Amino acid sequence: MSLTAFFLLSFAAAAQGFNCGPLPELSHGNIDYPSGTETDATAVLTCKTGFNLVGQNEIMCGDQGWSGRLPVCEAITCSPPADVVNGGFSPQREVYKFQDAVSFSCKKGFTLSGRTKLTCTEQGTFSPAPPTCVLVKCEDPVIPNAEFVGGSRPPHGYAATVEYRCKAGFKMTGSSSLKCEMNSRWSPEIPKCSSSGHGLVGGVVGGLVSIAVLVVQFFWM
Repeated sequence: MSLTAFFLLSFAAAAQGFNCGPLPELSHGNIDYPSGTETDATAVLTCKTGFNLVGQNEIMCGDQGWSGRLPVCEAITCSPPADVVNGGFSPQREVYKFQDAVSFSCKKGFTLSGRTKLTCTEQGTFSPAPPTCVLVKCEDPVIPNAEFVGGSRPPHGYAATVEYRCKAGFKMTGSSSLKCEMNSRWSPEIPKCSSSGHGLVGGVVGGLVSIAVLVVQFFWM
């Protein structure tokens, strides 16, 4: 082979570049070769849902093979959520996997404020924020000139309802039905029972009639 032919073959081989071939399989992940597997090509590495990539997400093909170490895909885990005063959650574990869920509940007499269910997310934390257990206690409504019709009896817990009506001769302003809310207050506002005026009018009319009868009797005597 002539010197010229040797240089031409060497130049052609250099132009073609070195072929690194495929990388070893990435457990729980995928490897893409958008520009092939030859010199200066880049392999892109990603992990499947529920796993985090530890290491480089790109590896380049050099003259002597792939540069850098192959990354690993580690399973996403969450530590237990924070404890809730006067409540708890289940199931109880030391470590939770991605998309594992826990459900919260409160002790008797307490009401859960917030989301009941929390889920282990890709960030390695539970979401949304843990709920709280609230002691809800509404006192008996004080409504002058009204009487109890039906509903909850004390102690009134969350979502308890009561109904009242005004006594004879009084008219109600507001709602006759009340609901105990999370802030231990009744909703809507406690109604009022005001004099309807019928008793006063009746008394005046009755008095005038009595006077008229007396006058007639006087003139007939």
